[in-house]
Amino acid sequence: MYGVAPAPSPSVKSLTVVWNDQNTTIYEDIQKINDEVNFFLSERIDLLLLFEISCEVGRQFIVDVSVPSNQSVLKIIGVSESNFTCIHYDDDNSNYQTNGTNVNFYKTPLLVYHELSMVLETTNIGVTSINFETFYSDLHDKNNLDPFSTGNNSDIGTSGLVNFDVIVIRDMHLVDIMFVVTVYVVEILEMITFGSQLDFDVVTHTLKKPVPLLIGLGCQYVAMPLIAFAIARAIASDSVTAIGIFVAGIGPGGGSSNIYSYLLDGDLSLSITMTTVSTVLSLGMMPLWLYTLGRIFLQAHELYIPYTDIIVALSVIIVPLSCGLFIRNKFPKIVTMVERVLSVVIIIAALALIVTGVISSLYLIKLFNLKIILVGCFLPYIGFLIGGLVALVFRQPFGNIKTIAIETGLQNTAIAMILLQNSFPPPYGDLATVAPVSAEVMSPIPPFLTSIVYVIYKKYCKKYKEVKETRGDLNFDDNDDFESSD
Repeated sequence: MYGVAPAPSPSVKSLTVVWNDQNTTIYEDIQKINDEVNFFLSERIDLLLLFEISCEVGRQFIVDVSVPSNQSVLKIIGVSESNFTCIHYDDDNSNYQTNGTNVNFYKTPLLVYHELSMVLETTNIGVTSINFETFYSDLHDKNNLDPFSTGNNSDIGTSGLVNFDVIVIRDMHLVDIMFVVTVYVVEILEMITFGSQLDFDVVTHTLKKPVPLLIGLGCQYVAMPLIAFAIARAIASDSVTAIGIFVAGIGPGGGSSNIYSYLLDGDLSLSITMTTVSTVLSLGMMPLWLYTLGRIFLQAHELYIPYTDIIVALSVIIVPLSCGLFIRNKFPKIVTMVERVLSVVIIIAALALIVTGVISSLYLIKLFNLKIILVGCFLPYIGFLIGGLVALVFRQPFGNIKTIAIETGLQNTAIAMILLQNSFPPPYGDLATVAPVSAEVMSPIPPFLTSIVYVIYKKYCKKYKEVKETRGDLNFDDNDDFESSD
């Protein structure tokens, strides 16, 4: 009765809606589906609306298609409204063209078929709806063919309203795989480098006198979860965002914490020990927090704990670190050469990591708003302060204070994102990871800027101080010689 919709191009999806007074059926590429439609991000949809409307005596219809105004998931391109009129008239059935409107004159009421086509475009991941609505007006003046005008005595009403839920998701791309591979490459090379610089006796000493280690772990697994819980309760407007904030604060330390501890002359042995031990403890601590405070945010949803991914993250630390220690102990003569080669490779891989990371996460960064940015700042920055203050209260050396502050504030958000994406169906998993991604973007800013200042200070200011002291010693020696000659 309606013909066959044209075959869509590879980047375009065909969607057909058949609507009558009794029911509504939706088709995707001519296949009947439920009332919920899934689209992919950056997809264009050819939408064809086919209406079967019982045309009563003297009734005009306006067909309107809309999406909610307070969303940024889907937009309509082109005309989204059309109107048509059917009038019971004494003459034979006739068609007239009045003011650009098709006017159908019929002796008796019958079904009228009407088409409306438009293009939809997905702009962000998320959940929204397409709203189909018809307005009608009963004509009382056959000489006035515009029943919606103010001069016509007509009854205006709503014939029907139908909403279709639309879910926009993102498919896996090549750049996502490249980003994950680059993360592991950088992490492995860093751990080999740190292992070649690590003194195993110092690590053993850290474990035998575990006060700084226990302080750091207490900040990570007691202070940070409570901070994340408070921020989620104060800022999050929905449960998906709230659980994302909370999960971002209960993970182990990691990320770039070891690098910044090294650059800022913290205790590298303590940093690596804390990262390793906290990753092991996450196998028990993350479920503990999720099934206690986490239940407040998600009372009816079962969370998936990514034990396999946690073990993989742990192996990425331990195995290459052991390789670095092996090189240091068995081949001490080539340690310097290995460090130089790996340093160049790490710089190249880090640049690739930044590029692929930005491209891969761009669809999530587009969802950032003021609240998400504040979350990304508050969670790690408060962690830096709490970790440093607690270490200071316990009278730790300055190197330990820096290390504990860095390890507390810089969380392993990769584990948080894996947990969320495996626990929720798309796009809810992606929406929940917006908060961890924000923390991942904002958390390195303070240590990065501080590292630049500190490296410049060490290179120039300390050198200037040494030169000045040397000149002072020389002047003092000259005066001694002069006095002795007198």
